[in-house]
Amino acid sequence: MSANSKAFELWSVAEKVTIGERVRVKVECIEFRAKSLYLGTNESFVIEFKYNSFTKRCEDSLRFKYLGLKKPVVTIRAVCILERILCICDSNLIVLNQNDLE
Repeated sequence: MSANSKAFELWSVAEKVTIGERVRVKVECIEFRAKSLYLGTNESFVIEFKYNSFTKRCEDSLRFKYLGLKKPVVTIRAVCILERILCICDSNLIVLNQNDLE
C-alpha cells in the first residue's frame, strides 16, 4: 500500500446546523439509511438530513425532533423495513416514525 492511497474520501454534506437559539450542536451518534442522514445530539435532538447522491450533499430540508430529555442520544438506528428510527436516550428506548419523526 502506498503512502498516497486513500481509504476514505471526505466531503462536507451539511453546513453549520443551528436549532433555535442553540449555536453549538454536538453530534453523539450517526446513522445513514435510505438517503437520509440521522444525527443524535448532546441536547436530546434527532436531526434528519435528506441526502442527494448526485450532488453528494444534504439538501436544505432538515427535520428535527426534540426528545424532551436532558441526556444525549447515545444510539440511533434506522429500521427501514418498519419505517422506524430507534433511539436510546437517558436509558429509554424511543421509537420514531421515519416519515414525520413523531
